[in-house]
Amino acid sequence: MSEPTVSDFELRVEQVPERTYVVVRDRVPMAKLGEVIPQKIAETHAWVFANGGPAGAPMAAVGMPDDHGVVDLAVGWRVRGPLDPPAPFESVTYEPTRAVVHEYVGPFEALPETYAALTKKIAAAGLRPTGAARESYETNPEEEPDPQKWVTEIVWPVE
Repeated sequence: MSEPTVSDFELRVEQVPERTYVVVRDRVPMAKLGEVIPQKIAETHAWVFANGGPAGAPMAAVGMPDDHGVVDLAVGWRVRGPLDPPAPFESVTYEPTRAVVHEYVGPFEALPETYAALTKKIAAAGLRPTGAARESYETNPEEEPDPQKWVTEIVWPVE
């Protein structure tokens, strides 16, 4: 798949409201994200569904890679408000923020190319990321088997 060009989409900057998630954290090589994120979604699923259920799609907050290609990762489910889960889970509230919001449609494997295009667009607009990008997986692959139809919302805080 070819890399999206900077002109493939308009950059959308929005004020994103506060959102709370129950997550589990890890440090993971970028090459393992496609394997680890679904595992962490499944790991948090049982606790969230037994304690009030989700208020939205599962999410992964992926930090910038270090010199060894390892990222800080927080994966879990959006919930209606702060909860008090047992370790290793934690309740995380992301405060309202100005962010680039992008709806990506397609297979997860092409997300790196989408981030490359977003990075170029953000820089061209004179913006600077201020935190980890959050990916909300709006399509359940078990319900929609065609990866070309999978929707991932990317929220990337900027200033």
